[in-house]
Amino acid sequence: MTQIYIISLKESQRRLDTEKLVLESNEKFKGRCVFQIFDAISPKHEDFEKFVQELYDAQSLLQSDWYHSYVGAGLTLPELGCYLSHYLLWKECVKLNQPVVILEDDVTLESNFMQALEDCLKSPFDFVRLYGCYWRP
Repeated sequence: MTQIYIISLKESQRRLDTEKLVLESNEKFKGRCVFQIFDAISPKHEDFEKFVQELYDAQSLLQSDWYHSYVGAGLTLPELGCYLSHYLLWKECVKLNQPVVILEDDVTLESNFMQALEDCLKSPFDFVRLYGCYWRP
């Protein structure tokens, strides 16, 4: 069964909505996938500095096309926390040797979510980035 992680800060105002989404989704998609909250790494996390030292390579970022083409600045502390949260879940995926889905707590699950997920799982790709950048009226 596919694990679906929703990254959410414990102190986030969206946390209650995320908890509700997890409960509703686990009922709606019972037997097909399991939703759970992953407590996001914030700069306040006791191991934040250790994680940054071990898991983040600023030099690689500065040399990347992405950095030079789109961003042009280093990551802020909250962005580093988001990166670390994703990174730790990627490591969990490798450890489990199973597909996982990583979402953030501002996600909206569309009616075709499960079909899209099943299509992704059938694909030959090792990594699929689910991303939407649009506004709804």
